[in-house]
Amino acid sequence: MEHLPEGYGYRPYQWLGYRSFPPFAKGSRTALRPYAEPQLVLARTPDTGLSWEGGLNLGLEGEWRITPKWRLLGAIGSGPHYLALRTRLQARGFIFSDNFTLGTALRLPSGLWLSGALRFRHISNAGLQSPNKGIDNWFLLLGFRKALNR
Repeated sequence: MEHLPEGYGYRPYQWLGYRSFPPFAKGSRTALRPYAEPQLVLARTPDTGLSWEGGLNLGLEGEWRITPKWRLLGAIGSGPHYLALRTRLQARGFIFSDNFTLGTALRLPSGLWLSGALRFRHISNAGLQSPNKGIDNWFLLLGFRKALNR
């Protein structure tokens, strides 16, 4: 949780979509593929009640197959977002969201994959507006994956 200069903690919650694309590098136990991830981020704030962010991250995900039913994942991504939060730390409006993720996925009998990951995120506007001190967050991601093209 980032502690804002306004005197409260900023604790955002992410809702994510995820679309991976065919790998452009693939080994017998590894793969590297591009992905697209639409994001909606909501947070309660004492001054406005509810703040939001939204955008699209594009990135690369590495996958290491440990067993046929267990994968380790690592990803790095970035993309344009809009920030509605009012804070002296970061200008409101257009920002970039940079994400670094490490996780795992387990194949369930139903064919779904249960995935969990730890993500570090930094948002800032690359100096396009002031202030631009950036906001850092850690996220615990839990979800399901399903191959829709198979």
